[in-house]
Formats: sequence, structure tokens, C-alpha cells
Amino acid sequence: MAGERGGALRLRGLSGCAPIAAPGVFWRSCRVALGNVDHVRHGTLRLELPEALAGARPARRAEFLGGRLCAALALRAAGSDGAVGRAGRVPVWPAGFSGSITHAQGRVLAAACRGGAGIGIDLAPLFSAALAAELGPRLGVPVGLPGRDAARQATLLFAAREALFKALSAGLADIPDFGAAVQLGIAGDRVLLRFRGGAWPVRFRFVAGACIALARAETRLDGEAVPGWPGGSHRGDAGDGTAAA
Repeated sequence: MAGERGGALRLRGLSGCAPIAAPGVFWRSCRVALGNVDHVRHGTLRLELPEALAGARPARRAEFLGGRLCAALALRAAGSDGAVGRAGRVPVWPAGFSGSITHAQGRVLAAACRGGAGIGIDLAPLFSAALAAELGPRLGVPVGLPGRDAARQATLLFAAREALFKALSAGLADIPDFGAAVQLGIAGDRVLLRFRGGAWPVRFRFVAGACIALARAETRLDGEAVPGWPGGSHRGDAGDGTAAA
């Protein structure tokens, strides 16, 4: 029932492994049971569900608590005992640290690092062919790609844009449309996005039926044309959905 208090969050697979290795970036991830919960405990940490979310759907409650726990643990690994605050739906990180949280279908990831330059991460489950056909044109997926390749590219571009917008969110006065960030090329495990006069390489990896993306505000490249970056589309590489490192 909406507003009903619940029990403790059950989580599994809590890990500090980095799905995308990057200097100074600390990750934590887990899976959560999507139930009616109101707090989570781990060691000496106990986090309570905010009153504003007391009436939220069970999945929202569970993923919120799992995300905040992973964020707190990532911050500790980065050197901060501070808490992640909240302004509306946006996490507020301790002074001198940056971070990002993402979740989907019971999977939760958080990343944190020292410094004020923003970072952003996103977890996007692999698009269905129908969803890729619907969103592909807005995301800039090239016309004529085979179904599987179109779905992978749509997923990648969605995750990369979300990660970039999170990394830059502190300096944005609006919520950009998908089309505001344009793909310039893909090389290895990076996609280059042009956005409002600059270009940012966004790291990505396909794993376990989803695309994980990592963007860092400090990696901005000036200008719209960046030498050395190939154009074209990403057609995937491994049959199990894991991108080359």
C-alpha cells in the first residue's frame, strides 16, 4: 500500500569491481530485491528512506536505497565519510568529491572520485528492436543498420548521453534533449559526443545484457571536429554482448 512502511532492503552481490576502470574513480554495485522497504544496513551504515519517497513504488524504494548505499561505500573508498544529500531528485555530493548513481531492473551502480569536476554513469538494458526503431532516429542511429546492430547502437548512444548529461549537470540550466549531443565517432571502448561547443569521449562497456557508460566533465575537447576520431557506427564485436576493452 502506498505510504506503508517496510522492512530492511535485501541486497546481493555487493562488489567493488570497476566495470570501467578509470584513474581515481571508485565503484560499488549490487543487486536489490524489489520489495517494500524503508531502510538499508551494511556494517555500521544505516540509511533511511526519505519521507518524500514513502509512497513510491517498491522498485523505486529499493533501487533508491541500494543506490545510496553504493554511493556511500564508493565515497568511503574515495576518501570521504560524508553523506550523499538530495535536492529534489538530484544527489548532492560532499564538498571536494563528485559521483553518480544509476540503476535499472534491480541492478544498482555508483561511482565516486575526488575533485569537483563532475562524473556521470549510466546503466541501460539492451534495447529491444522495437524500442531501437522508436528512439533510434532521435539518438542518431544510422539508417539501415541490421536490427541487432541498431539495438546495440541505440543502447550505447542512450547510455553515453545520459552519462554525459549527468557529468555536466552542475553547469546545465536545462535538461537537454537527446539530439543535443551528436555522435562524432567510436574508437575502441569510447564514443565521442559533441555537445554545445565541446566534445567529450565517453567510455562504455556492454556486459550482462546492458551498456554501462562513464563520462567525466574534465575530459572536454574543444571544437566540433576532433582529428583522429573515426566516424561511422558501432556494430558490436562479441556475440555475448561484451565490448572490447
